[in-house]
Amino acid sequence: MPASSLSPARRFGFEWLLLSAALLLLGSAMVWWSLWLPYQRLEQEESDRLQAIAMTLGDAIGHRLGAAEHALAAVAGDVGYWRGGAERVSRLQALASVLDGIHTLLVLDAEGRVVAASRADLIGQDFGARKFFIGAREQPGARWLELDAEADNGHAPYRLGVSRAIVDSRGGFAGVVAAVLDGDFIGSLMESGRYAPDVRLLLAHADGRPYVAAPHNAQAWDVTAAASLFALHRESGQRVSLLNRATPARGEDLVVAVHALHADSSAADADLLLAVARERALVHAQWRREAAWYGGLFLAMLLSSVVALQAVQQRRRRLDALRAARTAELRAATERLRLAADTAGLGIWEYEPAGRRVHWDASMYALYGVDALPPVTTYDEWRGTVLPEDLPAVEAALQAAIRERKQFRGDFRIRRGDGQIRMISALARPLLPADGATVRVVGINQDVTERWQAEAAALASEAYLKAIFDVVPIGISVLDQTGRIVDCNATAERLLGVSREQPFPDSSDSPVWTVRRSDGSVMPREEYAWVRALASGVAVFDQDLLVEMPTGGHWLSVSAVPIATSQRGRLAAGGELATECGRESGGVVIACVDVGAARRNEAELRQLSRAVEQSAAAVLITDIDGIIEYVNPAACEAYGYSSAELLGANPRLLGSGLTPISTYQAMWSTILAGKAWRGELANRRRDGSLIHEAVSISPVYDRAGQMTHFVSIQEDVSARVEAERLQDELKTRLGRVARMDVLGVMAGGVAHDFNNILVAILGFSGLGKTVLRATGGAERLVSYFEEIEAAGERARALVQQLLVFSRGGALKLAVVSVAAVAGEVLALLAPSLPNSVTLGTDIDDDLPLLDVDRSHLHRLLVNLCLNARDAMEGPGAVVISARLVCQQTAAVCASCHGEFSGEFLRLSVSDQGRGIPEAIRDRIFEPFFTTREVGAGSGMGLAVVHGLTHLYEGHLQVFSVPEQGSEMVILLPRSMWHVDPAAASGAGEH
Repeated sequence: MPASSLSPARRFGFEWLLLSAALLLLGSAMVWWSLWLPYQRLEQEESDRLQAIAMTLGDAIGHRLGAAEHALAAVAGDVGYWRGGAERVSRLQALASVLDGIHTLLVLDAEGRVVAASRADLIGQDFGARKFFIGAREQPGARWLELDAEADNGHAPYRLGVSRAIVDSRGGFAGVVAAVLDGDFIGSLMESGRYAPDVRLLLAHADGRPYVAAPHNAQAWDVTAAASLFALHRESGQRVSLLNRATPARGEDLVVAVHALHADSSAADADLLLAVARERALVHAQWRREAAWYGGLFLAMLLSSVVALQAVQQRRRRLDALRAARTAELRAATERLRLAADTAGLGIWEYEPAGRRVHWDASMYALYGVDALPPVTTYDEWRGTVLPEDLPAVEAALQAAIRERKQFRGDFRIRRGDGQIRMISALARPLLPADGATVRVVGINQDVTERWQAEAAALASEAYLKAIFDVVPIGISVLDQTGRIVDCNATAERLLGVSREQPFPDSSDSPVWTVRRSDGSVMPREEYAWVRALASGVAVFDQDLLVEMPTGGHWLSVSAVPIATSQRGRLAAGGELATECGRESGGVVIACVDVGAARRNEAELRQLSRAVEQSAAAVLITDIDGIIEYVNPAACEAYGYSSAELLGANPRLLGSGLTPISTYQAMWSTILAGKAWRGELANRRRDGSLIHEAVSISPVYDRAGQMTHFVSIQEDVSARVEAERLQDELKTRLGRVARMDVLGVMAGGVAHDFNNILVAILGFSGLGKTVLRATGGAERLVSYFEEIEAAGERARALVQQLLVFSRGGALKLAVVSVAAVAGEVLALLAPSLPNSVTLGTDIDDDLPLLDVDRSHLHRLLVNLCLNARDAMEGPGAVVISARLVCQQTAAVCASCHGEFSGEFLRLSVSDQGRGIPEAIRDRIFEPFFTTREVGAGSGMGLAVVHGLTHLYEGHLQVFSVPEQGSEMVILLPRSMWHVDPAAASGAGEH
């Protein structure tokens, strides 16, 4: 059953039910989209961030412990080398300084006395009662490692100590080597993970003992909960687990990410626990404020909706009551008109101009003296009853009344069905709908041959027309020359607060209401439309004004038409029509239309337009085919196009080709299904630059429910995407640095052990060769020993390269000229180069001398030149260059990946070979990595370059173009430049 057929009470109840359902759906959508989903997204993002920090820091600390274990293994493998002397102290200090996070290195004998240390003040002290010594002595396994937590550094409650037992050649306990990790270093490492002031980090023993906390505040953690956190983490079975931890004593609800460094991975005597936590209340503080705001907004919407519906229903009840009263009055008037027409003999007719059809009542047939069967139904049939002499005038008057939308009055003659000629007085009025198109003309005819019948017919016609007059939704008032209201309809009474037989309230002495212009100023009386029409005799149309009354105000569009001169006709002798002219008494007709609703709609549209125009987000509106019909200024600014260039175009104009086709397919399938789509797109500006945007597209429907447009709101998120890319790059760089550190420690340990083996091989091979020659042994056996010696020498050279890579070996500093060493390398390598390859130099004359081991500089240039020679597959040149440079902006080292800047001596070797592929550039400095065939190279050339360069705190750069050549650059810092003491003293005197 349609809502219009329901009773008022049921209809009003149905409206309340619809409002309740709409508010319930709106509230549910608001809770889901604005509260629940943001809460879950915020919870997930914070959990992922805490887990990532726990994993990253845990891996970094594990790497530190692994590096310490390798250092202890290297020291324990040649403990005799480290015993005694200030020179050994400096060696341990140097070893401790190159290992990040190592505070002290110790070598203890079997009694627990310090025999070597990186700190001279510790040599000779008795550490026999320390836990790390006792544990190593009781379990002297060759690879046994223990974590000590009893040493006090004066700053933190505990310090990490790593120890390893020293086993003599007979398997007995010979002492302990130990490394004490720097708690401040680990603390600073953990501080780097505090991305917010309330983030807490704790490194603790599995039994709850804390090692390092960030921030350094004993009250920041409930350390007794560490053991329980570890137990929960082990139960989860994950590498990094996320736990919710409530501390009722402190009233905190924490989100904790836990990463356990197990003894088998961290080389510790017990598991370590790394926990990262944030207080849940602080994480969701902004969300709670937004939730309160949305709750207030929904409550305000609820109250305003209830109040508005209540007001609308009250107004509708008043209108229904008024409509019922008017309907009853109209029915009574119609019945009275019908009775009067039957009594007076009036004929009533209706004419439909669109179909040229007429409708006669029974009186019309009697008046015209024709039979009702067949009925007169067309306009042409009526024309046939009018005398030809009168037909043009009456038709012209009728058409003018329809065209000008005014009352028709005319007298004309007809020929009745019985042949009689009678005078008919006709009065008609067009009935107009709201859109202004003529629907029908209603009129009456009267046989004025009998005056009394004409008088009665005129009164009946006036009553009928008055009923129609009152129904018209336009306020109509008729004023005489004095300004008194002759007549007005119900709409005029409601809009203007006037009534019949009262003066029109336009007097400035005691106004009933105030009239204002569109700009709000008071309109003087002489500007009123009806006053101007009365004074000038010219109609005034569509004057907009505001009428303020005690009961309220109305915005009206007012038209005033002066009452024109009319003609009256009479029937002359012989049936001729005679006319006489007379002037009506002056007056004016006022028509008022309520335009308040239209003005309010226009104001709302202007406000919405300003909001979209001033929005910081890009807004595009397209039709159903994707053609852009509107863009706001923010969109033009974001993409670099003018609005004229974007209007009429397709959004494909902004595509970059980087967004997957599947994303566009999902977007179109979603919005064409009538749903909103949200996602991210990679677009391109007019200048070619990329812009990453968060996009929300929603369909727009018309009143008929048909989809007509799409609205797209696009926000620039390029900064967030770039930040995520930089974060991934930094993680990769950190992993490379850690790998090179581990390789350096491993190479140093292997080199020391292998060097000891080579001593025995070379010694016994030389002794065997000497004995054979002394005893007259066969030359064939002597040649075998010579081959063994040659292989041993090659192995010794490889060991030296490993030591250089691990920053080992003794330095023999001297004042060296770069040009001189380059000349030596040129003379040494020139004979070994192919005839098609030339070796040259490009060295500036004003280069400073260097404080460097001459053999190191020589080895650097030789290794780079040999690599350049091997890269040449045809004719070309290998050039050694040297000059001074100043690196003002931060650059990145190609091998250690650290940032550097300042003044450097730039030493480079360039070639015209095949270049270095991009895929292997990150690995060329790794030991034993080579692209040559098996047996053609050891892969240690660039690894030695890396070790020697960073031994002097220098850096490397690599420039390569495929099939055009490469340039390997060594940047030696200003600290290596030789300063003449005499010159420095002379400069100081001046």
